[in-house]
Amino acid sequence: MRHFNLTDPYYSFDYQNVHFLAMATAKYMVIPYMNNSAQYDFVKNDLKSAHENTNINWIVVLSYGRLYSSISIHSGKAELQDLYHQLYDKYRVDLVLQGHDHNYQRTYPLGYNIADSHSPIILDKKTRIYKSE
Repeated sequence: MRHFNLTDPYYSFDYQNVHFLAMATAKYMVIPYMNNSAQYDFVKNDLKSAHENTNINWIVVLSYGRLYSSISIHSGKAELQDLYHQLYDKYRVDLVLQGHDHNYQRTYPLGYNIADSHSPIILDKKTRIYKSE
């Protein structure tokens, strides 16, 4: 954080028409990310602002802790699914990049499943989604 002169380990920035939001989701006890935490409030307000900005065509979220994961060493975190996936849907996040598993995984576009957050809804299996403006 000192090297980049950051005051918080979560932040956002715009590059041309893309908005990037970096979240700190590794260890909750070190950097809280649940509801009513400073990070949660930042993420919620930041996504809302980016969504309403007519100059932004893409919203990309970067995170270490993962919402969903195929079978691997680390599974997805239910608390992240329940809290953040609904925000991603609401503010139309285009891409979520997650780390920690050190392998390549990708998925169809997913929607939050309020009945069972561990089983997200596959929104589209047929069409590749490309966004251009």
